[in-house]
This record gives sequence, structure tokens and C-alpha cells, in this order.
Amino acid sequence: MRIHTEKHEVDLSMEISTQNGLGFDVHLDLQNLDELWLGVKSSFFVWFPCTNPEAVESYINTVGDTLEGKCRIVEHLRGSRLVKAEMQTPEDAAWKTIATCRSYRIPWPFQKQYRILQVGKVDGGSTLVERPGVAK
Repeated sequence: MRIHTEKHEVDLSMEISTQNGLGFDVHLDLQNLDELWLGVKSSFFVWFPCTNPEAVESYINTVGDTLEGKCRIVEHLRGSRLVKAEMQTPEDAAWKTIATCRSYRIPWPFQKQYRILQVGKVDGGSTLVERPGVAK
């Protein structure tokens, strides 16, 4: 784990590197003194303002649940390009989207694929799911 305080674009940054049981890097940031960011691979999710106790509680719970494998990220890809990502948490027998990030690039005409990132999944923390109707 590395903590950075000298980055120009962020007020405080922490990186949790890929390690046994965590198949991807996790970035936690405080930006503009009121935005809490969670980054995994190319996906970044934001909670604000951090003066709102509910936003802070949601951020802390989501970070903890992501590291424990309770939450997952479903990346929507066109070819190898990320076009959308959803942070999901289990609810009943399904997954509920609690945060979304989008890439504002023009979608490429490649077949859509999904990559699921979740601690404890097979092959080092990520599984590529080929073209299902819903990422399971």
C-alpha cells in the first residue's frame, strides 16, 4: 500500500497494489477537498460531497465491500475499450447497480463484452464473460 500526498491533481491518494487475493490495483483518492474516488483498472467512481455523512458512509462501505469481494464491477467493453462500468452489490438473488461510470468515447463497432472484477473470482480477480444478455 502506498499513500501519496504530492500529486498535483489530488489532495490525498492511496494505492493498494495487486497482491495475493486481490487481482487488480485499487486507488482511493480525495480530490478537490470534497470528492472521494474509488478506482479499479480503468473504472473510477466518485462520491461527493464528503461533507455529507451518508456519502462518506456509502464510500467506506463500498471500498470495504469491494476489497472483501462483496461488491463487483461489471465493465462493458467494445473490443478492448471500456465504455461503461457498474459497481454492483448483491440484493436478494440478483445484483444491484449502486454506481456507474462512463467513457465518453465513440463506441467502436466491435462486439460488446463484459469483464467482471471481483475479489475472490477465478483467474486473479477478473473474469471475461463473452456476450451474455446480463453479466452473471
